[in-house]
Amino acid sequence: MSQRLTTHKRVLHAGFAELANADADQMGAVLGALYHPDAEFRGSHPINELTGIPAMLEKVWLPLKHALPDMERRDDIFVAGEFENQDMVCALGHLTGTFVNPWLDIPPTGKTVTIRYGEVNIMQFFFVHVGRQEHVQALCLTDKGRTVPCMFNQPSLVNFK
Repeated sequence: MSQRLTTHKRVLHAGFAELANADADQMGAVLGALYHPDAEFRGSHPINELTGIPAMLEKVWLPLKHALPDMERRDDIFVAGEFENQDMVCALGHLTGTFVNPWLDIPPTGKTVTIRYGEVNIMQFFFVHVGRQEHVQALCLTDKGRTVPCMFNQPSLVNFK
């Protein structure tokens, strides 16, 4: 594997883990370090399309962190490669945490929940010295065929310009 792909994996893996483990007041800074300020998020309903880190923070990450305050990201597979002259970093895994507050009008259970994800991050214009991607797409999958929105994980497309 090339040094470039190894760097993509290292930066994204650490950044995604930091985001999942961050306190609510730290999440904006972590997102800002990972993504371009004009990030475009396309997720499943009811999140749908969002533009910019503040929108992603307000509509996706903060509500999820409020619902699962002890949220953990667990990557089962985390690989990088090249396809059609584009660098890609792919991850399969799940988010887990205690569901203590409502999320997307779903009442809390007080029990541990698991949200599976699969994502493909297409890396373009990645600047190691900046430490964030200028363009990333994440194409994600569903949990057993159900549409359950979750960050840039689940049936969604994130396009960072």
